[in-house]
Amino acid sequence: MVPKSLGGKDEYKNWQLLHRHCHDTKTFIDRSYGTKSDCT
Repeated sequence: MVPKSLGGKDEYKNWQLLHRHCHDTKTFIDRSYGTKSDCT
């Protein structure tokens, strides 16, 4: 899996099924690593 913020594509092989609370936690952690706009 490659996060969309790191160039991952929105396709089936890159999806991950998570419960809502797990999704929220994972998203929070993923965003703490930065986004494309943070890259120079």
